[in-house]
Amino acid sequence: MIPMDMEESESLMRIKFPIQYELQPQMVDTGTSWVVLNLKNIGNEVLSNLDIRLHSTDTYNLIVTSISKFVHRLEPNQEVRLGYQVSAYSSSWLYTTIDGFKNDTRYHTESPLMRIRVLPEIAELASVFAMAKPQIPAGERIRIEAMVRALSDCENLTLEFWADKPKGEFEELASIKIAEMNEGEVGRYGAEITPSEEGMYKITTYLYDGIRRLDSGVDHVVATRA
Repeated sequence: MIPMDMEESESLMRIKFPIQYELQPQMVDTGTSWVVLNLKNIGNEVLSNLDIRLHSTDTYNLIVTSISKFVHRLEPNQEVRLGYQVSAYSSSWLYTTIDGFKNDTRYHTESPLMRIRVLPEIAELASVFAMAKPQIPAGERIRIEAMVRALSDCENLTLEFWADKPKGEFEELASIKIAEMNEGEVGRYGAEITPSEEGMYKITTYLYDGIRRLDSGVDHVVATRA
C-alpha cells in the first residue's frame, strides 16, 4: 500500500535508457517511511518478468526493508508505481536494480543514484579530494581535503580522516573538532599522509554529530615505487 499523502510530495527523476526512474519523495523524516518508485518504459521493446529491487549505498544510515517487487510486463510507454518501506537515519543514496527479459533476451540494468534527504539535516560532506595525482611515488607527502557544508546551525561536529593501507592497516590520520557552523556555511579541513607502501590507499572521511554518523566520503591514491 502507498500512502496517499505522498501524491503531492517532491520527486526526483533520472533516466537510463530504456527506463525513466522517478523517486518520491526526496525528503523523509527520521524513522520508518514509504518511498515510491515510478518506472516508465521509454524504449520500444517489451520488458517482462522483472525483479525490481531498491538498494541503499549506506546501509548504516538507510535500510530498505521491502527490497524486491515483481512486475510481469512493462510495455513501451507504460508506467508502474512501486512502494518501498525504508528505515532512515541520515541522508543517503538509493539505486535500483532490474533483472528480467527484454523481449526474449535476458536483461539487467542498474539505475543512476538517487539521493533521499532525511530530516532534520545537520551537515554534509560537500567533497573529499586527495590533493595529488592519482599515482604518486611512495614517500611523497600528500594532503587530503574535505569540504563540510552546514545544513542548519550546528556545533560540536567531528570530522575524521582514515587511510586504508595496501597491507591492511586502517590508520587514523586526523580527528578535527568543528566548534560551530552557521546554516549555509562551508568549511575546508584537511589531513596529511606520507604513503610508505606501494599499492592502493583508500582515504575515508567521516562526519559525526556526537556518535551519530552524518556522512562519509572516499578518495583513492596509488603509491608506486619511488
